[in-house]
Amino acid sequence: MLFSAYAAEALDPTKRLSQYKLDSWDKSAGLVTSGINDLLQTSDGYFWIATFSGLYRFDGVVFTHFHRANTPAIVIEDIRRLCETPDSTLWIGVNGGGLLSYKNGLFTRYSTADGLLSNVVLGLLVDASRQLWVATNLGVQRFENGKFVPVTTIDGQHISPYKAMLNDRNGQIWFGSSGLYRFNGERLVPHQAVSGLVVTRLYHDRNGTLWIGTVGKGVFTLKNDSLAAFGASVIGNENVWDIEIDPDNNVWISTDNGLFRYNEQVGFSSLSEKNGLNGNVIFEIFLDREGGIWIGGYQGGLQRLSDGKFLNYTTKEGIASGNVYCVFAEPDGGLWMGGTGGIAFVKQNIVATYPASATLPFNSVRAIHRSKNGTLWVATYGKGLFSFDNGVVQPFRFASLVSASMRALLEDRTGALWFTMNGGIGRCRNDSLKVFTAKDGLENERGELLYEDASGLVWFGTDGGGLYAARGDSIVKKYTTKNGLAADVVFGIHQDKRGAMWICTNGGLSRIANDSVFTFTTSHGLPTNNLYCVLEDDAESLWISTSDGIMRVSIAALNRVAEQAEPFVETELYTTDDGMPTEGGTTPATACKTRDGWLWFPTVKGAVGIHPSKLQRNTYKPPIYIATYLADADTIINGQAIAPGKQRHEFHFSVLSFPAPAKMRVRYKLEGFDKSWVDAGRLRTATYTNLAPGEYVFKVVGSNNDGVWNDIGAAFAFRVLPHFYQTWWFIGLCVAATIGGSVGAVHYRTRLLRARQKELERAVETRTEELARLNQDLVSAKNAIQEKNLALEQAFQSIQISKAETDAKNAELAHINRELRDANQLKSELLSIAAHDLKNPLQSILGFAQLLQEDAPIQSVSQAAEVITRASKRMLKLIGELLESAAIDAGRLELHRQLMDFSALAEVVIEQNISQARAKSQRIQAVFASNLIVHIDQERIKEVLDNLVSNAIKYSPHNTTITVTTERAVYRGTSGGAHEVARLIVKDEGQGLDQDDFKKMFGRFQRLSAKPTGGESSTGLGLSIVKQLVDLHGGKVWAESEGRGKGSAFFVELPLENSV
Repeated sequence: MLFSAYAAEALDPTKRLSQYKLDSWDKSAGLVTSGINDLLQTSDGYFWIATFSGLYRFDGVVFTHFHRANTPAIVIEDIRRLCETPDSTLWIGVNGGGLLSYKNGLFTRYSTADGLLSNVVLGLLVDASRQLWVATNLGVQRFENGKFVPVTTIDGQHISPYKAMLNDRNGQIWFGSSGLYRFNGERLVPHQAVSGLVVTRLYHDRNGTLWIGTVGKGVFTLKNDSLAAFGASVIGNENVWDIEIDPDNNVWISTDNGLFRYNEQVGFSSLSEKNGLNGNVIFEIFLDREGGIWIGGYQGGLQRLSDGKFLNYTTKEGIASGNVYCVFAEPDGGLWMGGTGGIAFVKQNIVATYPASATLPFNSVRAIHRSKNGTLWVATYGKGLFSFDNGVVQPFRFASLVSASMRALLEDRTGALWFTMNGGIGRCRNDSLKVFTAKDGLENERGELLYEDASGLVWFGTDGGGLYAARGDSIVKKYTTKNGLAADVVFGIHQDKRGAMWICTNGGLSRIANDSVFTFTTSHGLPTNNLYCVLEDDAESLWISTSDGIMRVSIAALNRVAEQAEPFVETELYTTDDGMPTEGGTTPATACKTRDGWLWFPTVKGAVGIHPSKLQRNTYKPPIYIATYLADADTIINGQAIAPGKQRHEFHFSVLSFPAPAKMRVRYKLEGFDKSWVDAGRLRTATYTNLAPGEYVFKVVGSNNDGVWNDIGAAFAFRVLPHFYQTWWFIGLCVAATIGGSVGAVHYRTRLLRARQKELERAVETRTEELARLNQDLVSAKNAIQEKNLALEQAFQSIQISKAETDAKNAELAHINRELRDANQLKSELLSIAAHDLKNPLQSILGFAQLLQEDAPIQSVSQAAEVITRASKRMLKLIGELLESAAIDAGRLELHRQLMDFSALAEVVIEQNISQARAKSQRIQAVFASNLIVHIDQERIKEVLDNLVSNAIKYSPHNTTITVTTERAVYRGTSGGAHEVARLIVKDEGQGLDQDDFKKMFGRFQRLSAKPTGGESSTGLGLSIVKQLVDLHGGKVWAESEGRGKGSAFFVELPLENSV
């Protein structure tokens, strides 16, 4: 039923139905049943829901349930139809329970005893003359002057129209049953063109066309007595339960196979369980006053579609992956999106997908960029850099000289191609390649992102090394936490129109202006310090993706804080309440701004777009009601006097706005008690206790989700009566009695004091004599104490001598401890120096050996070079592990954490080890869970996973299977607490573990009983480093095995980000 008299602006027809914001309410929200028969928003703004389990009233937050146990008029709970007459009476049709009316909080029931043809009421209608029509299973009746008057066909037959009752725009009344009937003022006349159809729904549009929903035949239109099928190729012969047309002439159709929308320019769009709907069988559609489409059906609870403020592309719209890392805009408006599952191209809401495959190495796409010569570049994490043209990929010509793990791309104004990677920052121009590394001043070689400013400087952020700017082949600027940067992990860079640089980090937002750095954090009003991509809109506001949503903040407001003109900055945070599919942005990632002003951000559930200048503001001023006032469970009416002795005063109120209740503001105040307004948050109740006698007024005001306030709100006046002992006359009597009693008490007290004075004088004389005797005893005690003091002084001298000897021993022990610490430090330094000094020569030996191996003219020389190569690699691995172990022991190892999909990281590790497994004819089977977001140092945890996977390959026989699994698990601590963790399991079919192996497994330089099956080497340090790195992340690692020859399984657990 479309309540068009109050309908707001319709939903954007250019969006697919899956791109609307979809809210749902079920049992967990207070809606006990999932089956809904009818929906209605009454004139007061409340939403009413007819269900198989009673009647509900909903205010956006609280469901009020009317059922047989609390409402005597409801004898049967199968509520079928709802309608409201102009006098604000709600009429309720019940399947077997008759007809109910609800007005001013009171229910009235009508049944066959009152003249109904049947207690099975299936349809209700209010005609142009404000007359109520009632359809039962035995026929149709008008409710006139308190009486039910039957209406039959011209041959005296009754029909049962169910929901198909319509008062059209011309005042004509129609009924649908087995055929279509028109009321001619006295009788029901059949329409011959619609004979043979079982009609379920009728709608009359502004053009005079009658829309007809049927059982098993789809939709028909009737105009000028001509009947035509509608949308047969899309809707088919579905059962159609509702047809509504919104103010923009979009046709909404509910069926047994979901919801359909038809727009003349766009065509059909559908929503079903496949793309997000809860349940396919939809009975009811309703358009509310704020433009939302409400949906109720056989199952799935209550659902509401609204525009939201974002345009989303997720897997529901067909993109390759939910986890998107980059969005790139073409000049013609097309968008490229890349993520863990491949890339997609979107234009005019049409999605073309290029998923990862054997020919498209797009397993983890991190950046997409089209150069000025038309080349489309795709950077991946783990597969390197490629050009992509018409489905064909070509590797980067310098691929062998750079890392395969890339994150960002940029073409500068000179035509040079820049890219960030694990090994530094690359710059390719023509046939030359420059890689910025530690030799050029980088404190960390893991590049994150790139940005070219107005002067031609290319800025790049790193994962722990801070921010740098380069011109050509030289780094000319550097910012770290040492000179004011918020953090050394940099995720976003932007230069505003006035030349200031804005830097997003995992520690806040930094502004660089005239080489001066100012940092903003949550202490200045930011909603979070985890800031990712940053863009600027045409109104000079920054839009920043974060871990908690997308933040908008005025640059001018930020500058006022930086200039100390204001202490805090006001921000606006957009979340799932505003239509985002998720609040978590990806990082490192690339956002973009299109030529027509759209801002696009990558998230862990797709790409989201927002147009700042086209944001629709909800202008609806929410009605406010104080629904109930309870004084110790007694219901109080407005203006009533409250009897004395009531301890608890409870107010229930409603602020009626539905798009985003979590973003509404609600305040209340009890005048006579509260000095200021109280912020209610999401609560719709207020409780006071032990109110003093007096006059009170309880007031409520509130706003909708976009800050439109109802300042008048609602008020409730009442008076708390006093107990008799709180009245003025009782208090006066008490005062008089107190004064009289006080005079008598003074006289009596004076007599007592005089008698007491005489007793005290006698006691003083007696006490004086006793003190004289005690004085003699004290002189004797003094002499004895002096003798004791002399003895104690002699003993103290002996103790001082012993103390001096003890201090000497302690000093000697402290000197020995310092020597031991110095020796241990010297050991670590010698180990580090030796490893470093060995590392460089060995790398040289390895390089020359490889050259010798490639160019050796004699086979024996080539074989010798191969031996040198293998030995050098083994020693380099040992040295690397020694250095890492020494760094962990010394506490020098810093973790550079970031949010990361655990499964995606495991996938990269498998790809790196697949060739090693194939060399031994082994198969790696991967079973990955989705959305395992962990906060980790990616390289360190990658090292952990690589160690476990390579060990499984190393110690497993040929022709066996290694299984790598990621899953969500629950960790239960010894204290009884529990939290979710991401778990990795690496299981092999190798030699297994014995009891002795378990005792020394994670020790340093420990070799287990199993031996490599392919002649590989082992240092004995790998598992020790694995445990140390997992422990540093607050995780857990262990192994399981049923014994020798039965294989083994290694487990790693890390806390999930949303459980930390």
